[in-house]
Amino acid sequence: MNRQEVTKEFIHLFRQLIRTSRADLSKLLEEFIPYNEYVFLGIVSEFGPLKPSEVAIRVNTTKAYVTMTSDKLVEKGFLERTRSEEDRRAVFLHVTPKGEEVISQMREIIVDYFDVKFVDLSETEIISVNETLKKIPLK
Repeated sequence: MNRQEVTKEFIHLFRQLIRTSRADLSKLLEEFIPYNEYVFLGIVSEFGPLKPSEVAIRVNTTKAYVTMTSDKLVEKGFLERTRSEEDRRAVFLHVTPKGEEVISQMREIIVDYFDVKFVDLSETEIISVNETLKKIPLK
């Protein structure tokens, strides 16, 4: 196989892994919040507090989507909006303790899912895949 064929195979396998994992995780996590809300909440947890426009950039979505999703997460008690002390027009989103708890529970389920998914891989193989993926530029 030449390099282009190997790349095509990688793309196919990677897409297949993403597609099946997303579907599986959506089912496993449905008792908490939808997967897309989990991703949103995780971004705010990791990088927050964030302005809604900053969330839109990080999630690669529209401000309207951010408003709709943040409204849902505020209603569920997982997210709060606060006004900036310096500029009262500026609004920041941050995760509540209840939101952090749900993120933690969902992350445990995700780790357990991939532990099962990777059962046939040795720790060395997983480390090798991780090191290889780190070499791929993200921007």
